Amino acid sequence: MKDPAFLFYPGDWNLGTMHMTHTEKGAYMDLLMLQFARGKFTLAHAKHMLNGSFDLVWATVVEKFKTDGQYYWNERLETEKEKRSKFTDSRRNNAKSIKINNNKTKDMQEHKKEHMPIHMENENENENKDIIEVMEDKSVRKETIEIIHSSFEEFRSKYPGTKRGYKTEFENFQKKHKDWREIMPTLTDLLQDQIHSKEIIFKAGGFVPEWKNMQTYINQRAWEETFKTNIHETIKRNNKGATKEQLAELFAKKWKDPSHQDLHLRSL
Repeated sequence: MKDPAFLFYPGDWNLGTMHMTHTEKGAYMDLLMLQFARGKFTLAHAKHMLNGSFDLVWATVVEKFKTDGQYYWNERLETEKEKRSKFTDSRRNNAKSIKINNNKTKDMQEHKKEHMPIHMENENENENKDIIEVMEDKSVRKETIEIIHSSFEEFRSKYPGTKRGYKTEFENFQKKHKDWREIMPTLTDLLQDQIHSKEIIFKAGGFVPEWKNMQTYINQRAWEETFKTNIHETIKRNNKGATKEQLAELFAKKWKDPSHQDLHLRSL
């Protein structure tokens, strides 16, 4: 019977898809499910599965799959399916062994009763240990480790406040927050948004507190803080001489959308 499941690691998924749009992530997951259900797939299968979104997402999503020129497959999924298959086979073999041994003498049955639970427990412990080790830092794939370190170093290098060395700050980040894997993909963007917000407030003459040192910033989850940057209230407090055009440019930069610039200029 076909195994209905395979192991899925949310932390690895988040880090491996941080550069994708929501549409690309959905398409990637659809193709993984196609491979899980039917095995390696062709380009025609992919086009049928993704339908109208194929042209929008394929250039990005195809990077996650290997190909021999005809078929496509995700190597990590194949590995997880194989691991799962070996695990279920071992359970099936254990069950057969128990059934066979029930036909043996009472002494043998007693012997099995004493040793079989230990054997099963050890196998369960070994399998759980394998799962845990995959999720621990030293066992994460090389590609994922590189993404983790690159992402945190980008955040650390852009942080405007006082900071210590990379290793010290990263270890503190891991120690203080159990959900650090989920935070990592958005950490730099959240910091950049705060930097732009503070810049707008400062240009308009508002009070801008000093940046905390990085250790305090991390410990207090300060990336979750937001700063009020309403355009009309900002203009009212503008006593530092920033022109309307300069403020509009800052707002457009914050929202990363050039269309905001004309909108803000009309509102001044």
